[in-house]
Amino acid sequence: MQGNLVLKLGFSPSHIQLSLRQRLLPLCAQQKCAAHKQSFYDKLNVPAKPKKPMSPFFMFMAQIRPTLNKEYPDKKITELVKIGAERWTNVDSKLRDKLTQQYKEEVINYNKLKTEYESKLSPEDKEKIKRAELHSLDLKEQRKTKQKSKELGKPKRPLTAFMKYLTSRVSERNKYTEHKEWIKSVSQEWKTLNPQVKAKLETESKQDFESWNHELKKWEEKMIKEGNVDVVRSSSLPPLSKTKLKQ
Repeated sequence: MQGNLVLKLGFSPSHIQLSLRQRLLPLCAQQKCAAHKQSFYDKLNVPAKPKKPMSPFFMFMAQIRPTLNKEYPDKKITELVKIGAERWTNVDSKLRDKLTQQYKEEVINYNKLKTEYESKLSPEDKEKIKRAELHSLDLKEQRKTKQKSKELGKPKRPLTAFMKYLTSRVSERNKYTEHKEWIKSVSQEWKTLNPQVKAKLETESKQDFESWNHELKKWEEKMIKEGNVDVVRSSSLPPLSKTKLKQ
């Protein structure tokens, strides 16, 4: 039943693997996304790309969302989408055809704007965008791997001696002092800290890291056995796993 619903909405198997939250970005965070995209291109000092049109389903969701919010004020956005998806399957054919036609027209216009946009970019601008997009993808992969590691119970990295001292001073921080200035002040304190106090913190930190390294090694061995080699440091992988990871 759920598979049929997904197919009726026009989602391919690859779409099914995406979270509802990802599919909802054009709907629930348009302004935020637009601002982020503009900022991305502003930093590169190049014109922003034309915005892709929303699919007929998301156009429909944009229309009914105010009503859904009133009817279901306590439901999460993902739950509202499921309700909207059910309504979309039974929507009046005239409205569906209207939104579909609107989408087709917007796609034609988008492709035209995209062609014009790309023709005006210099080779240098294209290279800058390409590098920045690749960097952005790398960051996303890093965040994704970090989240997965956390969910799989990766041992948390302990604090350094300085960070232990910094943490101990948080409660004494003046709320009117800027964070940057406060860090600078505590750093100066650390430099002149009583040698015995500093040595005690450094010893504790060293012990914490030894324990952490031991637990991390055990965790990584478990991850390799379970096939989760993407969350394991390359230095901990056997040669065969390293080859598979590169592929």
